[in-house]
Amino acid sequence: VTKNDIISIEQPNDNKGHAADALQTASLLINNFEVDFCRLRYEKYSKHSRIPVSTRIATVVEDAWRRDLTINCLYYNLGSNQVEDFTECGIRDLILQQIDTPKAPLKTLLEDPTRILRAIRFAAQLSFDISLELLSAARDDRVREALRGKVSRDAIGKSIDEMLGTRARDPCRGIQLLMATNLIDVVFPLGDDGEYNCDNDDDDAAMLYKVGLEYLSRTQSLVTRIFVQSPELEWDIGKRRFLWYAAFLKPVYELMPAGRDSNKKRKQESSFYRLLDVSLKRPKVDVQSIESILKGVEPIQTMILEEANDDTNAIQSAIQSGARLVDMPPQSSQWKDLSDQRWRMYSALKPIGVMWKEALILAFALSRKDIQDCVDQYKD
Repeated sequence: VTKNDIISIEQPNDNKGHAADALQTASLLINNFEVDFCRLRYEKYSKHSRIPVSTRIATVVEDAWRRDLTINCLYYNLGSNQVEDFTECGIRDLILQQIDTPKAPLKTLLEDPTRILRAIRFAAQLSFDISLELLSAARDDRVREALRGKVSRDAIGKSIDEMLGTRARDPCRGIQLLMATNLIDVVFPLGDDGEYNCDNDDDDAAMLYKVGLEYLSRTQSLVTRIFVQSPELEWDIGKRRFLWYAAFLKPVYELMPAGRDSNKKRKQESSFYRLLDVSLKRPKVDVQSIESILKGVEPIQTMILEEANDDTNAIQSAIQSGARLVDMPPQSSQWKDLSDQRWRMYSALKPIGVMWKEALILAFALSRKDIQDCVDQYKD
């Protein structure tokens, strides 16, 4: 291993940006596999920070019991070629496809509230369930306050980005669990004061979350149907998380003030931008990609729903017209109609840029057409 094999050396920060040198983790690339290295340690926490106030080198048993989740408490012994489960819960929970903690759930979450975000992320990535005991602990108001007070917005944003990332099998499950644990408004704060109370089903913010989940669910279902039925279709999996963000935040985006393209200051003050930029700390390029998808939905939906004479939609007709234009006399009325049709499609797709496939999928998902019809039209 050389220094060129080092991918990163990371260490967590508390809500004040203080780094923990004792918690450094090195990531190396070995035979094209990412391997993380950290020392066995024992940790002691205070109630004011998620960063341990003291650490020391520990036995492997002590290291196992200080970990966040039982499925992360498994060790592979290179000498005996055996998996060692010192908590006697890890293998059980893998078999049960369950996310749980080795110690008392409430104590575990209060020590470091990001652990509930990790639990939800693993549930979304692996399609696992979260144990009833852990769910109950996550609903405790003390966990809610600890997540708000102990954890930086950068850490929350990173956790959500991983929950919606390329490894996530079921991003809807992640959002559902954030809602079930009453943490959705801490993670995705809305309103002038940065947060709404979501206990009331009639609350405006709660409705935005519910509608966003519905949009995300329909989009996820459409993506699954399209690419399971047609695995030969190409799609950059790295862009998938932008589609999940766009689907869930579509109701928030629709609240942006009129003239959103021309008034930069009002855009930056909108809930949509504050969520992505301030609350989730997403890079500017990510925000632009998500907005490109959302900008493209309405013009694409117009073309999808605009029926041509032969019962094809405007997109299909414009594509088919390319071959037909070659055989037509220039400047004829039919030639002009087909040329105008292709120009309208170009004008709609150009502002979307490289995110046009994601915008097309979201437009189909939100069109309320039969999902199999959407699958067939996307493939066409």
